Parts: sequence; structure tokens; C-alpha cells
Amino acid sequence: MSADQIAGLERLRTFTDPAVITRPMDVSGLAQLFGIDPELLSALFATNSQSQGETPPSQGQNPPSMEMSPLNFAALVVSSASDPSSPVAQMMEREQIEQLTTLARVMQLSTSGTPIPVKQFAQIVGIEARQVALILAIADSETVGADWAFTPQQVVAALEENTDLLDADQAEDLARLFTIINDSIAGRAYTPG
Repeated sequence: MSADQIAGLERLRTFTDPAVITRPMDVSGLAQLFGIDPELLSALFATNSQSQGETPPSQGQNPPSMEMSPLNFAALVVSSASDPSSPVAQMMEREQIEQLTTLARVMQLSTSGTPIPVKQFAQIVGIEARQVALILAIADSETVGADWAFTPQQVVAALEENTDLLDADQAEDLARLFTIINDSIAGRAYTPG
């Protein structure tokens, strides 16, 4: 995984914690969590308050509903931005809306507790499914994998089928090892020379 992907996963971890994403936060907390300008968030809150029939605040006053959970905030932005003429869609950049749409899906799945296929999670967060599966297998190897048993030939064959996960030198060494193992099993003898 690239350094950017690792940093993104570390940031994403926060958005998978139900205790964090369901706790109401004020504008500065949400701005820090989502990396959005607090003034933009205040404007979004004011727009939301007005759309719900609340009286607009006087100059310098905060809108009455200045707290919202990250889960509800993301859902509000996503639903509001689905209409390109909405004030929310007008205030936010398309990239911000796309990121919040992804985070909203992750948060919704995190609060539901419903397991999803690795492929679906990988699509949501933009990581190759094979990388996610490999990481999960490695993470699970001490518990589930402790009882796994493979012949050296099976291990090498599996690695050879996935050489894109190795660098060129490792792939070359592995191909030689696979040949030696297969030849040994077949009873072929090697002679010096």
C-alpha cells in the first residue's frame, strides 16, 4: 500500500468508531474531523436551520442547531447535495461532496454492524480488493491461520500466482524455487554444471 493509502486508512479508522460518529459535535469539532472550513460549516448549519423553518440568527449569532453527529452531518450533506441547485451543493466543491458520500457509506455500515464483502469495502474506500484481502489474511493468520497447513509447493504456487505482490527479484527467486520443488517432487536429479 502507498503512504497515502496508509494515511487515509488511519484517518478512516475514526469514521468507523460508532462512539465517535454518533456523538454530537459542534462546528469546530466537525470542521476538524472532516477537514472542512468552519465558516463553510456554519453556513451549512444556518442553511439547514432555515430549510427546517427555524428563524435565521441575527448578525453574529450562531444558528440554533449548531451540533450534529458526524454521521448525521454527512447524511445531511449527501442528501442535500443530491440536488445540484441546493444551497449545500452550491457551497461545497464536488470533491468534498464525493468524499463525504464515501464517508457517509462507511459510517452507515459501521453503525449498522453489518459485515460486508471485502470487495464492496475495497470499492467504497478505493483500495484494490486483493490488497484488503491480503491484509485481512495477514491480520488473521495468528488465530485462524494458525491451523493452516500447506505443502511448500502449494505455498510457492500461490505466491507465484500472485507475483504482482512481489518485487522483480523476489518473483525471479520464487520462480527458481518453484522449479526446484517441482523437479524434486518429480524425482528429477540435478547435476553440477
